[in-house]
Amino acid sequence: MTCALIILAIVWSLGAQQSSSATSTPDSQTNDCSQRSIPLTVVKNANATWDWHSLSLTVGGRSVPIDTMQATPQPPRVLILVDSSGSMHPGYGTRWATALRTAAFALDAAPLDSPVSLGTFDQHDYFGKFESRQEVARELLALNQKEAGHGTALYGALKDAATHLQPAQFGDAIFLVTDGGDNRSGDLQTKAQQILAAQGIRVFVFMVFDRDFKTPEEREGPELMNEVAKATGGAVFEEPWSKEWVGSDEAKRLMMHIRTMTRWPYVLQFKLDQPLQKTAKLKISPPDSRSLELAYPHEILPCFALSGKSR
Repeated sequence: MTCALIILAIVWSLGAQQSSSATSTPDSQTNDCSQRSIPLTVVKNANATWDWHSLSLTVGGRSVPIDTMQATPQPPRVLILVDSSGSMHPGYGTRWATALRTAAFALDAAPLDSPVSLGTFDQHDYFGKFESRQEVARELLALNQKEAGHGTALYGALKDAATHLQPAQFGDAIFLVTDGGDNRSGDLQTKAQQILAAQGIRVFVFMVFDRDFKTPEEREGPELMNEVAKATGGAVFEEPWSKEWVGSDEAKRLMMHIRTMTRWPYVLQFKLDQPLQKTAKLKISPPDSRSLELAYPHEILPCFALSGKSR
């Protein structure tokens, strides 16, 4: 795999956008158990004309008024997290080369003013520091020589990533490059998703698989990754990731789309009548779901669950 495949040749500028001054504390750090905040991302038709006052919010099936919704002014941090387990390496055809090419695409899709970091995981995980895109690109190139790990602790890595991103900054993003398999994390999936959602961290999954699934974990991967994205207010991307595709106009359009929706999440704030006593389903309905698609955490936890304290 050449350097040219790691650092894509074309750079597109992110158009200037106006944002309201917004400050928010992630739910994991708030002391007011009734005042809550979630990240909301426009996934489809971001340029459509709409007003947040037209949105309807329900928590646990009950209508809740939205206090404010503002664009976050600060650029989100982006962690490029690459699955380096055995299923991504030789014995699985060209999947490792495809994974590195996908990670390069993900790096270029990160907002241009976002701090970026590179992480990898197999049965263990590693997280680099936040640094320039050029340094992260060099680290990504060096992964071409990385040996396959044994086992895949995907959800353990996501949980550890939440620690890596402390102190929490609302709207941070993990660009997860994986086939979705996990055979080392045990029952950590729900816990990892809850921690990420509480910190306002969105997970965008770049699926790398060839539909020639060799294990039950790989077969379940796509569905489970959709659950992760839904739980954290992210999205899943399933593309060919071939040399030809990453140089196509379609890839350029997707890159710009990912860059824009990652850069400009909204902070949606609302106040509950009383603090939650158990996890509640959360639903946001736009006036016309056909023209506007939104991503947001679909559950909200009580404060004692966020703090780790018992009732």
